[in-house]
Amino acid sequence: MKRILPLLAMLILMACSGHKKGEADSQAKKDSINLVLRISRQNRLYTAEYQVHKIVTHDDLLHLKGSILGFEYDQKISLGDRKVAIPIDVTLKSYVDFANFTERNVERSGDFIHITLPDPRIVITASKVDHEGIRQYTSLFRSNYSDSELTDFTRQGVESILEQIPQMGILTTARESAAQTLIPLLTEMGYDEDHIVITFREDLDASKRHEIYDNEGSVIKL
Repeated sequence: MKRILPLLAMLILMACSGHKKGEADSQAKKDSINLVLRISRQNRLYTAEYQVHKIVTHDDLLHLKGSILGFEYDQKISLGDRKVAIPIDVTLKSYVDFANFTERNVERSGDFIHITLPDPRIVITASKVDHEGIRQYTSLFRSNYSDSELTDFTRQGVESILEQIPQMGILTTARESAAQTLIPLLTEMGYDEDHIVITFREDLDASKRHEIYDNEGSVIKL
């Protein structure tokens, strides 16, 4: 009987401990769900904006190509060149889309919480060509650039701006701004700021336009 009582007490303690652990796990899950719901309400969180001014240039030289007696020739005609400079202004914005944010983005360990946010995306919200600032030089043997050619050069200029995004730092700014926006929300829910970790995936390749550029939301389709 003396041996049974301690064993019974131990079983009761284990049962209570398991019950409390179950309650804690259940509460943690509820907190995670509430957190996901609150963050998801952010929808698209715009975090950074850049104004980019660029002068797009194009140099078109006239060449005379052919062959004489089997010899190939490619001769530049000095009086047959034309040049153009097109000033453009482009507004880039970055955002984080929480449409697919789920519990899988949230990890909890005791008092610590780790949130992995979706990749930032880039959208062109405005673009403007300074038509009065366009400068053309055309030789006597050439015609001016057509409107379609100027439009194509402008599009190429926008593409070159997107290629420079990794060097601009806009993605880094987007991530930092998103974290700074969410930290107050987490502290309001009772988390200590020192126990909050917010990260993005590390293998985002900013050189791949389809991974960072929102073609549907931009005013310029590429």
